[in-house]
Amino acid sequence: MTHGFLDTALQQFRLRPVSEPILEAARASLMALADPMTIAPLAELYTLGQSNPQLNRSELEAWDHCTAEIIEAARSRFTGPAGALDELYLRALAGSVIACGKAAMDLWFDRCHGDLSPASLSTLRQLLIDSMSLLGSGFASPAAAPAAPSTATPSPDRL
Repeated sequence: MTHGFLDTALQQFRLRPVSEPILEAARASLMALADPMTIAPLAELYTLGQSNPQLNRSELEAWDHCTAEIIEAARSRFTGPAGALDELYLRALAGSVIACGKAAMDLWFDRCHGDLSPASLSTLRQLLIDSMSLLGSGFASPAAAPAAPSTATPSPDRL
């Protein structure tokens, strides 16, 4: 169910210039997914997992699959001798991207309660983009981060 979204996002990621910083490429890949319905299967699985603990295993498997796919996509962007790849960097990067994705999903669910309308899915898409921006900025405070247009509503603790 989630593989369609992931495959589409990774396809966009692979189209990005290799010279582009990896997190900017990830953010741009999410931005390229203009149709919020692209993310609907991922949102639906997440929503079902929240209301049915038995589906949590499927959700965990989906996150693990995403992690492995992100590692492979990131690995393909690095050129040079095979021994020059920093496996810790790749795994930490993928884990950080997944953690940001989970944070965005959690916040979306708290705000939208699993609503799968186009407006709600657009909010989820923007939260995913914003989470990649935070990761790319090293989690600089919002005041210190470069201004990027966002349609996501800040949580009350950030106001």
